[in-house]
Amino acid sequence: MGTPFDYAPASTPFTGAEAWYCAQGGLDVRATSGAMFSSPPALGNILPNSGAFTTLSASGIVSGAGMDTYTAARIAAGLPGSFTTLHTTGLIAAPIPSPAWASYSTQYNGAFYNIGSFPLTSLIFQNTSGTVSTLTGAVDTPSTDTVWSGGINAGVSGYARSASTTKGSVGIFGAGMSNANGTSQWGANFIATNFSAPSGTNTGQKAFTTIGCEIDVYLNGTSLTGLVEGLKIVGACSMAPTGGAYGIEIAPLNVAGTLGWGAAIAIDDAPNTSAINIGVLGAGSTLGSQALRFAGRTSAGARTSSSISVDAPGNLVLTPYTGAVIIPGAIEVTDLYTSDTAYLHITTATLANGAGSSTATLTNSPVVGNPTKWIAIADNGTVRRIPTWG
Repeated sequence: MGTPFDYAPASTPFTGAEAWYCAQGGLDVRATSGAMFSSPPALGNILPNSGAFTTLSASGIVSGAGMDTYTAARIAAGLPGSFTTLHTTGLIAAPIPSPAWASYSTQYNGAFYNIGSFPLTSLIFQNTSGTVSTLTGAVDTPSTDTVWSGGINAGVSGYARSASTTKGSVGIFGAGMSNANGTSQWGANFIATNFSAPSGTNTGQKAFTTIGCEIDVYLNGTSLTGLVEGLKIVGACSMAPTGGAYGIEIAPLNVAGTLGWGAAIAIDDAPNTSAINIGVLGAGSTLGSQALRFAGRTSAGARTSSSISVDAPGNLVLTPYTGAVIIPGAIEVTDLYTSDTAYLHITTATLANGAGSSTATLTNSPVVGNPTKWIAIADNGTVRRIPTWG
């Protein structure tokens, strides 16, 4: 794809942005502070009056049936065209030729809008791998931009608003679709780095704030009755795939898996009603909660799993992998209920003898007669019994 430096600047700047189809067939749009280039290349493989254009006017873009006669004639002659009205269906572009799918090795753009001469070597994979983008926007912000402290410059922005009660608005929409088995799809993919490219081994800056994706929600007013959700993930699947189905997956902090996050999920101090709400295990009645599951790995490398959940009556259920719940510290309860009919208590360490030198007497039994039940405890494998009367 050509660059602005391939063409001499115009003596009198135009009011829009120069646009041309490059040799690969992609539309290239470049401008620096409104300045244009005096000698754009010929339209090449774009047929006359096919919807191609070379000049954008302040009123917008038209092509095809919406093109005025003057513009069509100039395009037919290989000259820049101009226009002042939009076609009723907006921009209608002629089909852009595809790259050489089996051999192209750089980024192929249907249209490339570049502000500030963003270097092509800072595109994904340093622009050394074949990737296609129908519309690419880039901006290289210099240190002299000191307007609006805390603001941002964007490669691509989307804004939408709606007054319709039947149709909402989306600032940016993306859909990744499969057209064959074995493909991969992403609805959106964001990258943030502390160096001058989206990937690679460039030297990183030491002081930075790098956020992969930020979602902001603003609400004004009082007595609000609507619903607000910062992030919502909705599935519309006919079945769960056998390879797994995870609403959110958090990978390690590096590809090798040797670096971890300070906290995979951090919840700030706030007056939230609850930090996490976990729902019921499906629809219907007499159901417990979904489980909060924890994984471990044995000395042999076998993966283990224990969970915490709530049963249908509302009891908290700890389900250990090995049948034991280990509490290293003290535990305080109001009442302790056990369901083992053989033992009241089982220890994993041998109890101390606790013997003294005094003569034992037992003269104040709660009732007359022998003990009615001897309660067993398992003292590290040795059964000991406590007499009780009832």
